[in-house]
Amino acid sequence: GERRRMRVRTLSSISILSPADLDHVCRTVAIVHGAAMVRRRNYLRQALRDSLLFYGANRQSMANDGFLEAYPKLGAGEPYRVWLTPRSADVLDFQTAKVKGNPKPVVVAPAALLTGMRQAAMRWVADVAGVRYVDESDITSLAADIAGGSL
Repeated sequence: GERRRMRVRTLSSISILSPADLDHVCRTVAIVHGAAMVRRRNYLRQALRDSLLFYGANRQSMANDGFLEAYPKLGAGEPYRVWLTPRSADVLDFQTAKVKGNPKPVVVAPAALLTGMRQAAMRWVADVAGVRYVDESDITSLAADIAGGSL
């Protein structure tokens, strides 16, 4: 749309942006993309929180380290600690989920865009790391498993 259009001050006769305009465009794209990633992460968190509430897992919170912590609806034991990422998961996401003595690590990420070997590799990394890897489209199933304590 028109609000996404950027006006530049200088454009050479051979359609090359000046360094200042190019820098402005790059900074603007980075800011807009960063804000979109924050919105997407917040959306995923809220979708999981709403699903947990639906299944009766009322004891949940956002930890200072960015994890969503949720207890089964009976509330016993250690919380499930869920790492949500708005982009495709990578090795660092699984490492992050596994550290700090996290007994029930989970990574939620969009996996639909992963194909072939990349998707197989991420599933293998999750298995080796002992981390439950959940596609964002399965948040409802994840919430039911957490609420039931069967994850």
